[in-house]
Amino acid sequence: MTEYMKAEEKLKKRMNELETFYRTTLGREERVIELKQEVNQLLEQLGKNKKYRDYS
Repeated sequence: MTEYMKAEEKLKKRMNELETFYRTTLGREERVIELKQEVNQLLEQLGKNKKYRDYS
């Protein structure tokens, strides 16, 4: 295996790791937004002001 091929394999592995990290991070961010929206809805039902900005 040439040095170029080794470097290419290493780069592909790292790109896969970064893509996985990105998807995981994005999923968490979306869940945080959903939770903030739920908190706002509950506060409104209690007749209180929203705590978080609207993410729509």
